[in-house]
Amino acid sequence: MKLCKTRLRSKMEDEFLRNCLLIYIEKEIAMRFTTDELIDDFDAIQTRRVAFQ
Repeated sequence: MKLCKTRLRSKMEDEFLRNCLLIYIEKEIAMRFTTDELIDDFDAIQTRRVAFQ
């Protein structure tokens, strides 16, 4: 993470980078999810000002 972080230090927070690296490392698990499923789950978490279409 240190190697990635040095180049992106001013652009990315640690938590966001950690989440991105986790998805990269666990590619096989991440491939099981579709974009539509993720959008539906995110939409169900709380109401938004603009509805997802």
